[in-house]
Amino acid sequence: EYSQSGTVEYNFNVQYEDGLFDDGHAGFGLHIFVDKPARGFSWGEGKSYLLWMNYDENPGSKEIPKGLSAQVYRSDANHKMELIESVSLASIERALLRYPKSTKVPIKIKVDGRTGIVKLYDPVNAGLFYTLKLDNSKALSGDYVTLRTNSASFSFGY
Repeated sequence: EYSQSGTVEYNFNVQYEDGLFDDGHAGFGLHIFVDKPARGFSWGEGKSYLLWMNYDENPGSKEIPKGLSAQVYRSDANHKMELIESVSLASIERALLRYPKSTKVPIKIKVDGRTGIVKLYDPVNAGLFYTLKLDNSKALSGDYVTLRTNSASFSFGY
């Protein structure tokens, strides 16, 4: 349980373990401002937002950049998600490729639940960040955060 309202900061380390080269696609992310987590398999997470780090060698949509990107999805139900915004992280991708697979990458994200402004801080260049925007029309709050991964194995920690 992690109570969220106003401006919320999410800090953790992520480490790639395996699987990226199986299909050229991998991702991990956080569902934020979750009121009631799903009890079983789900793609969405009720009414919430998914902050997603995505690597895709051959994106199936023109809205998703090739390579590493950050994405925001709105979840309206456990099986209904919509892409809100996607931004290329090519500069981070080039820097991360220089590190060995076992590197723990620090992730820092600040989200203002009132304005919907998301700041994803660059793990390589301190002080730099990418800005994304949620499409909320009212202040957000939630009691849970859930982790998501696909097509690869990652480990998470502090």
